[in-house]
Amino acid sequence: MTLNQNTKPALNKEAAPEHSQPMLEAHRARIEREVKDIYRASTHLSQKTHATQATIIKLTVRIYSDLHSLGYAGLSVGNLKPVHLAALLGLWRNGVKSADGNVLRQPVARSTAGNMWSVLRGWCALLGKNGMAREFQYVWPDDQPALKKVRTAREKDAVYSRQCLVHTISEPVYQSMIASWHDVPSRKLIYWVVRATRELKIDVQTALQLEPEVNSKRKEGYLVVKGWKGADVTAVPIDTDEKRALVEGLISYTKTLGIKRLCWDKEDCPTIDIAARRVTNAVRYQVSKLVLAEDA
Repeated sequence: MTLNQNTKPALNKEAAPEHSQPMLEAHRARIEREVKDIYRASTHLSQKTHATQATIIKLTVRIYSDLHSLGYAGLSVGNLKPVHLAALLGLWRNGVKSADGNVLRQPVARSTAGNMWSVLRGWCALLGKNGMAREFQYVWPDDQPALKKVRTAREKDAVYSRQCLVHTISEPVYQSMIASWHDVPSRKLIYWVVRATRELKIDVQTALQLEPEVNSKRKEGYLVVKGWKGADVTAVPIDTDEKRALVEGLISYTKTLGIKRLCWDKEDCPTIDIAARRVTNAVRYQVSKLVLAEDA
């Protein structure tokens, strides 16, 4: 049987009459036990978190519950066939309507169906039925062209404020924030990145990839800053004693760690993006603490 997105939900001709609620619950409990036993006897979920394991088991049981609602009440968990997959696709795509047109069950979103299909493909492979469930885009093509996300002016302002939060907070809040990090070893990176961002007027990602020793010597009186992801190279004037002291502090910090830039590829700073997220989250948390303290 060819699986495609237009498959109608096929009811089993030998479907039993409507079951009572206790029978349905007993059926679900039996399916859940059998599904868990099969998963536990394999290594399919061994590398996944407990939450992910629970979600996969829940979706697998839901798949069999959907088949039960289609009339495949006595189906063994290991006896999946293409006809069952076709019936599931039809159910998810089209829902169920009564003879007089009333909706008995709503269709599911394509993204939801895709998640369940992904679990179903893994389950089929676990049952030794590789290839029975094709890739999702072939059985349910995306007939809606992807829409390019266009941010409104308000959304752009929100993104800018998140990226430039360090620039926008008041001076007393900023001073309190960096003072709380100054003597905390685990916050040294955030301390120097936030200072470079605020006092040199550069973004967090650029500050993280900054090589202060090399770039402060390239042009006397300036800090040469290479923009993030291909942005133009700029020269930040080091024209005050405060800025000169900041650059010396940045150089001293990187030398102490035996690195060139503030964020090097190492265990606690695997990528610039992850490090930038950590810095941003730390700033937000500290600002919220200070604001709550002021309101108290």
